[in-house]
Amino acid sequence: MGYRSDVGLALDRSAVMSLHQKLNALDKNSEAFSVIRDFISDASKHYEDSDTGAEVYFWEYVKWYDDFSEVDFIEKLMLYLADESYLFIRIGEDIDDLEIRGSFYGNPFEFGLMRSITLEDPSV
Repeated sequence: MGYRSDVGLALDRSAVMSLHQKLNALDKNSEAFSVIRDFISDASKHYEDSDTGAEVYFWEYVKWYDDFSEVDFIEKLMLYLADESYLFIRIGEDIDDLEIRGSFYGNPFEFGLMRSITLEDPSV
C-alpha cells in the first residue's frame, strides 16, 4: 500500500511557463514523459486563473517518493523556480509530516495551509 500524502502546488505565470518548457524538453517517447504527463493531467484538482495565468494542482493520497519520476520532475522544477513564483504543500499520513516550500502566498486560489482545533458542544 505504501505511505501516502496530499500534495498541492500553486504556480504563477512564469512558473507555469517553466513547467511547460521542462515538460517539452523531455523525450516524448520515454516512459518517464508519459508518467509525468499523466501525473500532472490526473491531478485530483486543477484550476487556472485566466487573469493572472497562475495554476494550482492538488493530488490526494499519492505516493510521494523521491525515486518516482513524476516526483523527481516536480522536485527539480521547484529547485529551478524563484521562491515567490510557487507554493508547495505536502501533508503526509503522520501528524507531524508537513512540508511547505516557496512563497507564492498571494496566489489567486487562496491556496495555503490552515490548522485548527475542533471541538463539538456535547449538549447539542
